[in-house]
Amino acid sequence: MVSKRHLKRIAPQWYIKSNSEAQNQYNQLALMRVGMLVPTVGDRHQFRLIQTEENTKALDLAIEIVNSGTITNMEINAEAQIALQQGQEYIESLIATTKLRSSENVSLSDESKEEINNLLIRGIS
Repeated sequence: MVSKRHLKRIAPQWYIKSNSEAQNQYNQLALMRVGMLVPTVGDRHQFRLIQTEENTKALDLAIEIVNSGTITNMEINAEAQIALQQGQEYIESLIATTKLRSSENVSLSDESKEEINNLLIRGIS
């Protein structure tokens, strides 16, 4: 769990000092590509927030929630809530799905369509 102290440290400098627990604490955020875990010395890692407008808004929102316990003028994306509660497999699946949705559809020629249909009907020998 990220504490109020951690959030206030991230805000001005975009990172949290390296420590031996960072990999466990911030792994979900790194998987969601909100930040990165940077190895420092031994088993220590530093968490660095990726500087984007979306991450700035999310950090401000997190500080607001921790300070007041409520959210004003914002809705929390249901998919983001689920992702934070689930494990690595779910997050990786979510990232892959997002990439697939944004990828371009490829048009097949009539000949290619026919070949695919033949393979599906007859199977591969």
